Amino acid sequence: MRNLLFAAVLLMSGAAHAALLGTTVTATGTYSNPLGLVNDGFIPPETTPWASGTNVFWSDGGNNTVRFVFDLGADFLVRDILVSVDNNDAYRAQYSTDASNWTDLFIIPSAGGEISPIQGGLDTLTSEAASLEYLPAMDFAGQIARYISFEAIGGDSSYALAELQIFGDELPVDRPVPAPGTALLLAAGLAAMRFSRQRRGR
Repeated sequence: MRNLLFAAVLLMSGAAHAALLGTTVTATGTYSNPLGLVNDGFIPPETTPWASGTNVFWSDGGNNTVRFVFDLGADFLVRDILVSVDNNDAYRAQYSTDASNWTDLFIIPSAGGEISPIQGGLDTLTSEAASLEYLPAMDFAGQIARYISFEAIGGDSSYALAELQIFGDELPVDRPVPAPGTALLLAAGLAAMRFSRQRRGR
């Protein structure tokens, strides 16, 4: 409960830009190119070929066996995520505090971004409503998480992930818990911010 209240305070603080959070990454399945490419901070140009040296790419016959798990090292308030992925596939991001119990964060639909199937290649997408790369399907309310997972869930069975960046805030360690009345005000404020953000992204 305390962490949830801290998260509410952070969300209402009006911070314009959440910090880029450092991660370590692991993966299951068989893929090509070094795993470190997906969190090295480099975002390839859009339309870069999916099987390029800047990307981790894989083909699994639709079995969806490759799954990436990004570890933040501690719980954070995760505000936004940016990805660079093959444009004509569907992907799912989930979050967890313990790497055992997972909840969907968003699903990217196939060809949901600005790069058309005819153009092909990588597409940069983000949940940040103020960005030119904003994809409404990725929009989510801030969540407390230590782990973010990412996997392909559909498409042409040839997938790529070039970069995944997580933005958020540290959770305060020892602060007094707001009174119940304050908590209700925080909840109302969060609902208003969510509505405002959805309108801004339209």
